[in-house]
Amino acid sequence: MKRMFSVMLALVLALTMLVSGATVLAMDYPDPCSGPIDTNPVVVANPGNPSQTDYANCVWVKYNIGGETEYSDNWTAGYSVDWTLSADGKYVAFANASPDLTAVIVKGATSAYLYEYDPAVDSDCGLQSPPFAAGGIPQVSHVVFIWCGGTTTTTTTTDTTITTQTTTTTEVGGDVNPVNKALLLIPAIALGIALLSISGIIIGRRIIQK
Repeated sequence: MKRMFSVMLALVLALTMLVSGATVLAMDYPDPCSGPIDTNPVVVANPGNPSQTDYANCVWVKYNIGGETEYSDNWTAGYSVDWTLSADGKYVAFANASPDLTAVIVKGATSAYLYEYDPAVDSDCGLQSPPFAAGGIPQVSHVVFIWCGGTTTTTTTTDTTITTQTTTTTEVGGDVNPVNKALLLIPAIALGIALLSISGIIIGRRIIQK
């Protein structure tokens, strides 16, 4: 009886792990989405090209959906952002931007939206490209993440005098990390399958013994 109870417990644990894994995989894109923060994005004159905006001298990375990733000439290690597309490929979400992002360009079909952040942000969602004239939103063809440095404040205290100095720093470099939660779940799913297999063997042996 105790052995049968252990087998049933192992089966329940294995099934729970598999179901949990499937749930996480289905949550790549935030739902519901509270964004976008910039509710009045600007239509970019030359769609998706940072050089045609006020951010030409900033650090940026351009991710072409299904194509190669492009980087600004001043790109080096130090910048990163996790991002993903909605299931229908029409909306962009990003998180964990480091440093915070200054702007994002989202292009679809023949036009693009420029989303600007003041102050800079580390996450947002619901970003899209301009809708078709006849209605409907095109699928995203590429996304550009833009960093223009940041502002830091240093405060020095000497007796009764407080001096505040503001400096602008521009960091360079980094990696863009499209979210791939499937890789993170492989160990849990494999363990679940192993537990199911072991449980099946034990049950089979008990049936044969009877």
